[in-house]
Amino acid sequence: MTKLAITWLLRRKFVTSVIIGVKTVDQLEKNMTSADWDLPKEVWDELEKRPRPEEEYMTQRFQLVAT
Repeated sequence: MTKLAITWLLRRKFVTSVIIGVKTVDQLEKNMTSADWDLPKEVWDELEKRPRPEEEYMTQRFQLVAT
């Protein structure tokens, strides 16, 4: 589940960074593989159907904060 969560965040347009917390080197190594994981299209499509904040809203909000 952690790998899925990190991968989903890395693919979002409005996410500028992903901060992970680990307690062991093994956790760090597993989490780092998320960047290279090819999420199956059917899983990605299902995730896209789920409710979430509007990306346009989030993008506009971050642009306002950055200025």
